[in-house]
Amino acid sequence: MAPELYEEEYNELVDIYSFGMCLLEMVIFEYPYRECKNPAQIYKKAIKSGSLSKVGDYELKAFIEKCLVPATERSSAGKLLEDPFLKEATPRSLNFMAIEFHGD
Repeated sequence: MAPELYEEEYNELVDIYSFGMCLLEMVIFEYPYRECKNPAQIYKKAIKSGSLSKVGDYELKAFIEKCLVPATERSSAGKLLEDPFLKEATPRSLNFMAIEFHGD
């Protein structure tokens, strides 16, 4: 849940935050914020989960971080689609991730 939802002032950029969190969960194969014991702890860490440090690929981590910045700094979906990470024909991070996942 995007931090601004707690403030009840939000727009479509909450979906960008959720997208970043989904990417993070798919890459690290665990729930972000699992180190937190209650919603208040999650709220305090809402921008940077400790799980983000588990992302080994720099380009993928940088892209996820762009999704998780505060709403005032967060890019729209259209702008993120122009990001070099998504512009690659087959982003190597996602290609590697798919190979690793299917290898289990």
